[in-house]
Amino acid sequence: MSELWDCYDRDFNKVEGKVLVRGEESAFSDEEYHLVCDIAVRHIDGTYLLMQRDFRKEGYPGCWELTAGGSALQGEKPLECAKRELHEETGIWADTLLEIGRMTVSKNHCHYVVYLATVSCEKSAVTLQEGETVAYQWVEKSVIFKMKEKLATWRVFEMLPDLEEPKYAIRYLPKEHWKGTPIMMVTRSDSFYDVEISPMDERGCSIHLIRKKAEKEIVHTPDEYDFPDSLYQDHWEDAEAYGIIGANGELLACIEVCPENWSNRLMVTELWVCDELQKQGYGKLLMDKAKEVAKEQKRRALILETQSCNTNAIGFYLHQGFELIGFDKCCYTNKDIERQEVRINLGYFFDVNGRWE
Repeated sequence: MSELWDCYDRDFNKVEGKVLVRGEESAFSDEEYHLVCDIAVRHIDGTYLLMQRDFRKEGYPGCWELTAGGSALQGEKPLECAKRELHEETGIWADTLLEIGRMTVSKNHCHYVVYLATVSCEKSAVTLQEGETVAYQWVEKSVIFKMKEKLATWRVFEMLPDLEEPKYAIRYLPKEHWKGTPIMMVTRSDSFYDVEISPMDERGCSIHLIRKKAEKEIVHTPDEYDFPDSLYQDHWEDAEAYGIIGANGELLACIEVCPENWSNRLMVTELWVCDELQKQGYGKLLMDKAKEVAKEQKRRALILETQSCNTNAIGFYLHQGFELIGFDKCCYTNKDIERQEVRINLGYFFDVNGRWE
């Protein structure tokens, strides 16, 4: 069955009741256009996705493309088309899709809507389409300009100089400047993991961590403790920290890691993102940095501590590939289970499931 498209006039107005058929473009009148979406993909770290066209394709075989994209199906709005085409051609779902321009190419009978997709996925999550693409790479914007003659896409290329760079980037935080910087950690949750342990005997015991609804919101603030968390505390002698710095030099997010040399593991000692940057992928970007450091140091695992009442954090860590490695029922007080605040230890392993190369 032929692919059907909505018909648009020269001024980008949809022509109601008129349907165009793919493959019959030569019969289109001068007033008949169809809609095409182009999507440039930028990772939250600032690099762009390039896809290499299959060498068997008639047009631009083996060339690199700065965009995914294709024609909108009948009844499909531009944004719907962009989401579908992006996922079909790259396997990626965008965190955000921003329209950055429109243009018309009369000889192709096309109205183009160009989008910038911002993603925070693993860079290895890209999938190739059989018969369409054979390779991909993530590159800096400066590299794209040097590849101009090798690119099959020109529409987004012309808009590239005007695209704003990501507002924030992850930077190394030198100890001599950032030591003692307070981290105003506030956690909120409407649930907790209840720890149920049967008495241990010669046969063993049973342990259950069961998520339960809290009677009221669980809130923990720095005011509860003698001092808030801070970077480069003395007992983390070999720590190194990375973070996001605001326009006025203020700390907006950070991650601190410290080696546990005797066990060849790397410990995440701090992870914090300010309210302004929540739910924008920066937590994942920081955790990716910690994983990168662990790989560089040839650590066998990345480990961290959280609390049974911090279910939002636990969910984030599990999504990042961490798993339960233990707990401590009396880390903070002798009544941690009753207080619904039990230390939970999680780990990410690099020497199993193909995570270590």
